[in-house]
Amino acid sequence: MNDNYKIKLFQDEAARCFSQLYKDGYLPNDEMGDVSVRDAESGYVFISIKPGTLRVGEPSAYHGTDFAVVDRDGNPVTHHTIPSENLALHLAVYKARPDVNCIIHTYPLWSSLFSQRKEPLPFVLAEQAEASTDIKCVESAPSMTEAYFNEVIEKLGDQIYVFLYDFGSLAVGANIDNTINYLAWVESVARKVTHASLLGEPLTINPGMAQLVTEGVEYTTDINYDIYNDYDQILFKEEVARGTRLLNLRGYSPSGESGDTSVRDLKTGLIYVSGSPRWCFQRNLQDARGWERFITDVNETIYVPWSEPTCEWYMHVAIYRKRPDIGAIVHTHGEWASVFAILGIDVPLSIIGEGRTGVIPCAKYADAGTHDVAENTADALLHSNCCIMGNHGAVAVGKTMDEAMAVVAWMEQACQKAFNAILAAEGLRADTAAAIRKLTSHQ
Repeated sequence: MNDNYKIKLFQDEAARCFSQLYKDGYLPNDEMGDVSVRDAESGYVFISIKPGTLRVGEPSAYHGTDFAVVDRDGNPVTHHTIPSENLALHLAVYKARPDVNCIIHTYPLWSSLFSQRKEPLPFVLAEQAEASTDIKCVESAPSMTEAYFNEVIEKLGDQIYVFLYDFGSLAVGANIDNTINYLAWVESVARKVTHASLLGEPLTINPGMAQLVTEGVEYTTDINYDIYNDYDQILFKEEVARGTRLLNLRGYSPSGESGDTSVRDLKTGLIYVSGSPRWCFQRNLQDARGWERFITDVNETIYVPWSEPTCEWYMHVAIYRKRPDIGAIVHTHGEWASVFAILGIDVPLSIIGEGRTGVIPCAKYADAGTHDVAENTADALLHSNCCIMGNHGAVAVGKTMDEAMAVVAWMEQACQKAFNAILAAEGLRADTAAAIRKLTSHQ
């Protein structure tokens, strides 16, 4: 490939990232962060330029050719633009992390609440263990010095994210789409933890690695893919894919990678389940396609050994086993249900103003991807069409995918109403002066 053409492609990718961050609300103007991408082959780094170099109305107005290009040592490859003043930090991270090809530095709303308090992100949700994340905070004041770079690299370690005191945060990844997803995901968790903290003390969990693949199953490619492809089976697989896409489109999977759905053919007993996003090579759940779906039954028989399922497929099977009346399951990581999941409490329906009694039950926590979490969740759904999963998320069931999705929508609103009702009844009277003293004591 012509070097100039390749440089243009990478510049355009960097501009796409910049524009997407603006669209998603993470980059309100070009002074509120910087992004870079790296060509692993040449070592060239393509980075946003020093704010004010060009007069643009908004970050989405930048073109690829506006991005500066340097080699791995910071020497300019192009000379018509001035790179970000944080270029040295980007280069230091790239040198320490050869697996990283994209860096996003922003000042996101919810992450900044932790970075400004010099606090790490507590382990409170199973999705954190699934992602094997341990997000720490760099406590030194920001400076473009070797000592500061070393602290950033140490606190970042092999993780995807690090908080920076008085300097926002860094998200890193193998490519732009993954890195944007990581930023969205950490912001989502930080928001959930903050909201839960307003009601009580978040329950922490063991940050052990979850089971992300089926135990004892060797996935093979030397098999016949042209099976389970009659008309009805294709429709069931496409319905699961549609439900999986809706998780992201409706905001129930903020990172674009968490959550899963399934449907059951009541005639054959076959269960069609979401595939693992990593196995499917999806940018996010909006890329879900029917052929990637996993197929099993209530006996946990594996019918398509090339398809790696969501780690929660045991849970789907356990629920169908105990609820023969349902035909669809939706597992979400929605914001408001997750608040009560972090607290590990039932949601009382008598306080949401709908004339209801009873609760949305909260299932006891167990490690993600295990038979324990499967049985706990299935038991919580014996007499309810939705439940909270302690330190995890939520599940809704129905006869069809649309019916289960409608239950999810109601559950999220019910949890938000309960959250607001509790705050309104008890009140939130912060000692503003004391809070300001605490926050400024680090400075």
